[in-house]
Amino acid sequence: MEAIESGDEAGVKRCLDDGADPLFADDEGFTVLHMACQEGLDAIATMLLRKGSPIDATDDDGTTPLMLACSGEHADCVAMLVKEGADGASSRLLEACEAGRTRAVEAMLAGGADVAATDDDGWTALHFAASEGGADLCELLLSRGLRADAKAKDGSTPIDLAEEEEHDEAMEVLKKSLE
Repeated sequence: MEAIESGDEAGVKRCLDDGADPLFADDEGFTVLHMACQEGLDAIATMLLRKGSPIDATDDDGTTPLMLACSGEHADCVAMLVKEGADGASSRLLEACEAGRTRAVEAMLAGGADVAATDDDGWTALHFAASEGGADLCELLLSRGLRADAKAKDGSTPIDLAEEEEHDEAMEVLKKSLE
């Protein structure tokens, strides 16, 4: 839909009201909701959801609208998708921490993503942030209740990971939180 590509909210509304298919996908499974989320068009994405676009649609590569909104750090779109119940918010939160995407993490937390989520190895969002050296991200996660001395299944803590990777600023933030 050209109206989505141009960010024309009124045009999208007209198209939907005139019978445009909110389930439309191209030959590769890329839906109109994918398109809106990739561009960070949260108002258009909300319209599409209200008209029946599947929130967790996957294209041929397995990409969901939430993945696209996170990778583009479209905070309002991410928060809306999480609030609307998009699957995979916990794993997307961990991925955003690993990638150092503070705005995406903030948006997911604002949308209700579980800050205490862990991966199969017991790593929390703080483990990922510490291993990548994101001092600001570590501060954010600490302020949400995560602990710098939380142990993963292998016994490693966020402090251990920051120290191992020589992320001095992150290590300082983490150690200070335990004082």
